[in-house]
Amino acid sequence: MNDIFSNFGKDFLSERECQVTQLVLQGYSTKAIAPLLEVSTETVKVYRKRIHNKLKISSQSELFSLFLEAASTVPADSNIDPLTVYFGGKSVH
Repeated sequence: MNDIFSNFGKDFLSERECQVTQLVLQGYSTKAIAPLLEVSTETVKVYRKRIHNKLKISSQSELFSLFLEAASTVPADSNIDPLTVYFGGKSVH
């Protein structure tokens, strides 16, 4: 499961957006993420907005749902971005 988690979004998001996504999926708030990444809360909000736009979602709960749905599409030890399989190898843009 760690591979699925660490690979989630890598084909669709920037490295920093992936970091923010992983922290959100771990339950961190915007306010808690900012000091971990040494950025302002406003910067984290910008990253979250970009993530939502790129993945065509509008809420944190949709992100959790997308993660769970996409994670079920790949083997646990896979090095593939679950979103690539979930979206059929096509960009969500």
